[in-house]
Amino acid sequence: MRSTLARFTTKAAGTALALACAFGLASTAAHAQQGVTPTEILIGGFGPLTGPLSWLGQGSRDGTQLAVDEINANGGINGRKLRFVHQPAASPAESLAAVKKLHEQQKVYAVFSGSGSTGAEAAADYFREMGMPVMNPVSITMKMREPFTKNVFNGAPPAANQLNDHNVKSILAANPAAKNIAVLVGTYAFPQAEWNATKPALEKAGVKFTTVQTYDLGDKDYTAQIVAIARSKPDLVVFFGQVQEGALAVKQAKERGAASAPWWVGAGVVTRSFPTVAGAAADGVRSVWLLPYYHGEKAPDNAKFETAWIKRFGTPPEGRPAYTDVMGYGDMYVLALAMKKAGNDLSWANLIRQMETLKEAKPSDFGPWAADVIFPETYGPTQRQGNNRTVNVIVKDGTWQVLR
Repeated sequence: MRSTLARFTTKAAGTALALACAFGLASTAAHAQQGVTPTEILIGGFGPLTGPLSWLGQGSRDGTQLAVDEINANGGINGRKLRFVHQPAASPAESLAAVKKLHEQQKVYAVFSGSGSTGAEAAADYFREMGMPVMNPVSITMKMREPFTKNVFNGAPPAANQLNDHNVKSILAANPAAKNIAVLVGTYAFPQAEWNATKPALEKAGVKFTTVQTYDLGDKDYTAQIVAIARSKPDLVVFFGQVQEGALAVKQAKERGAASAPWWVGAGVVTRSFPTVAGAAADGVRSVWLLPYYHGEKAPDNAKFETAWIKRFGTPPEGRPAYTDVMGYGDMYVLALAMKKAGNDLSWANLIRQMETLKEAKPSDFGPWAADVIFPETYGPTQRQGNNRTVNVIVKDGTWQVLR
């Protein structure tokens, strides 16, 4: 009897030990993925925090952090809290170094590419090599989209070739009679991506270019370009680049008496600071906008986001929150939805599979407290571009307004 009981006890103990080991191994496997612990998921981001494009990195950083804070305040993701770290990076070399540091040293789980097109292009090949999930909430560059890569997801901004269609329709609508267009375009990655995608479609529509003038990032004097544009007598002036240059160019065109033709500007100029810097010269300028609302609109979701932003970061500086704040916020929620669906299997492969199941995903799908300030996003096994929607906007009464 004792022998039987002893054998039973020994067998039960062995079974219990085996089960415990099995559960322990399962738990360890579940937490083995880089950047994941039983209590935390580490997300990394990078982008410029100083210099002429600082608002890009600051915006994507702060918008992402706001979403992280809201998610954590409401229970996190399946029992884990998010932690977000950001590496400053302005130049292409700094961007690549920042991504390598996030991946190889800080061991993050996923990366937010908040640098704009220049930094994204510099890091794109490394993104493909490392296999880590990457969310691109800012850049339109095709290098983040071609060749197709399973681990790179493009969120709120349409691709350059998709934005091209919206740009062409918006340009032609800005002056339906325009057949002769002058172009002022930056020499760096973002405006070149816009221009190279838009030019063939405009030519196909029968548009002639009276002159194509260029400028460098950070230029402040556009006299030579404006004189050349005025002499070419265009029906419409088209500008591609960032807000700092666009506002100065529009303002100087009016000051130098060369503002007879209306202006259309690329999406990078559509910020709060453009009408402030350009002044009265901004009135009537048109563009496309990559979000359903413009800053300051009283729509409930937009008001909810801006109230939360101010509560978190205080009185905003000029031009903030920018569209990069909104995109970082919205796309962090989209990534969080996939992590939530992944459950306890947070392997990169499973997160990618869960991203592919998202259909018309929006922040409020995660929780009712979240603000739906981006267009809903859809992905699939061969689809890595989440959104392809825009709206037209115009400057009226000193601010951008959505043309509905």
